[in-house]
Amino acid sequence: MSIMESVRSKFSYIIGGICVIIGIVMAETWILSLDFQTRGRILRAQFVVFLQLALVGGDYLVWRSLALFFDGSPNTRLPKLWRLLLFVYMCLVHLSYLCNVLFVRTEPILFSIVCYLCLAVHFQFVFIIIVFKIYEALYKTVKGRSFHGKRMYFIAFVCTILITALGFINSQKPPVIKNVSVPIKNLPQKLDGFHIAMLSDIHLGVTVGKSKLDRIVAMVNSLKPDAVVIVGDLVDGPVKQLEESSSSLVNIVSRYGTYYVTGNHEYYTMDAGNWLTHLDSLGINVLHNGNRQIPSEGNPKEQLCMAGVDDLEADRIMYDDHGFKLEEALRGCHSEQPIILLAHQPKAAKKALQTSRHIDLVLSGHTHGGQFPPVVFGAYLFNPFYAGLYRYGDNSHVYVSMGTVYWGFPVRIMTMQEITSITLHTV
Repeated sequence: MSIMESVRSKFSYIIGGICVIIGIVMAETWILSLDFQTRGRILRAQFVVFLQLALVGGDYLVWRSLALFFDGSPNTRLPKLWRLLLFVYMCLVHLSYLCNVLFVRTEPILFSIVCYLCLAVHFQFVFIIIVFKIYEALYKTVKGRSFHGKRMYFIAFVCTILITALGFINSQKPPVIKNVSVPIKNLPQKLDGFHIAMLSDIHLGVTVGKSKLDRIVAMVNSLKPDAVVIVGDLVDGPVKQLEESSSSLVNIVSRYGTYYVTGNHEYYTMDAGNWLTHLDSLGINVLHNGNRQIPSEGNPKEQLCMAGVDDLEADRIMYDDHGFKLEEALRGCHSEQPIILLAHQPKAAKKALQTSRHIDLVLSGHTHGGQFPPVVFGAYLFNPFYAGLYRYGDNSHVYVSMGTVYWGFPVRIMTMQEITSITLHTV
């Protein structure tokens, strides 16, 4: 059967899949018209259903590729045992997101870690299967015969497990201190050498606990920064679940304080308002489309303006009283002052820099560098700034952190966890 014949034979499945996607998009449009709390519950349920359906598709590919590998073995029990192990593995994959609801603790539990490691293996191995399937189709077209790769799939699966294990080991190491120097035009002489410790994407929740945050706080304090910034995705749960885990933030010490903006994950908790209140009670300067002068008093020409905007996701899901409002965030910043903007997503950074307002430096996170393949490639392709320092125009810069910890999957492959030590110098 040719490739075209194969596509035609599965035409009904393709059309069905397209209809499902269109239905989900139309349903989301209706959902966004509902009241805030109902909207949040339905959006989360919609995501869970979509995720589970996608995982079932991956299960099918994995089972077809691996289930029969040990058939024909002299040990008659081995094939049954192998299929049982595959079934348990797939169950753990499907239970991973449920851990976000049932097993959020001050410190992560082993079951949650195992489930998310299985999910990481699943993501990577399904991608490998798809690549192999494309190769098999091309091989058959060119050579005119089938390519039998049963052993190849098994070897790839074992390698994926080993690579994920290495990624898990990497994820448990302390973040790297990354030193970055940024030239700022018209930086006041008194602020030359101003030192910022930047945190992003800590993701306190099901697989990141208080002990990791304690270590991060100690590392930040050892840098003796002038200011600390947290550029979103601090948490993956409501305040009532993570109040104790986040308590270490009160111990951060810097000359001019700690500054925080929301990321998309704060809005997924549907508890962003309570988080802003809680963080404010810990002494953190919450930049809810607002700004602060540094130093707080004095001649505006000898200050810089630290501004922050709500994450773009607040606009998409129409989160009450939140949204990306740049003009509001910059209100009160003087034209002669250097402006530093905290904006979680690189897309928000680009949106801000494309306006008529001059912004000297935008600090973002969100991408995680992709965290591990194949997500690395998507993070690079679908973000205007991927990771590191970028120059924009004549005098503006963007810095994108790869994240201080990780989201969900306790895995880091081809990427790193970082605390960014940023020094501003005048030009």
